[in-house]
Amino acid sequence: MIGRSWKKHMDIDEVLSQARKILGINYYLEPAAKEYIQKCKRANNNKALETSYYANIKVEGSSKNPTYKECLSKGVDSLDGEYIDWKIIENFEEAYPQLKKQLEEEILKELKQEMNDKFEEMKRAYDEKFDVSFSDVDTMDMGGHGQPNPYLC
Repeated sequence: MIGRSWKKHMDIDEVLSQARKILGINYYLEPAAKEYIQKCKRANNNKALETSYYANIKVEGSSKNPTYKECLSKGVDSLDGEYIDWKIIENFEEAYPQLKKQLEEEILKELKQEMNDKFEEMKRAYDEKFDVSFSDVDTMDMGGHGQPNPYLC
């Protein structure tokens, strides 16, 4: 009978190589076990890559949103939409007051221009409608009588 080793293995590859020695090359491995092994390998590869990525990143203070370094240490993709959305919202919140003020100024300028245009249009329409020319000889006396009409004679 083959003795079992109950020592703790740190590497999945070491365990697999011992299993191959004991069982031979053509041993059956359940699909769930294969999936678990693949996940372990990917996790180990990601940990090795992550340490090199965030080793030189400045540590930022705590905030409600995770930092780039925290995202990397948790295994979240740095280009994931969630992190990008957080950054967009953060930048928007910083620029919001200034953008609001600029928009208000632009809207007020547009409204003033529209009001001036409408006023000028109304003024022109009024002048055209009530275009009455007065001559210097047109006068009325105190009794409300004006000059005699030359056409009535």
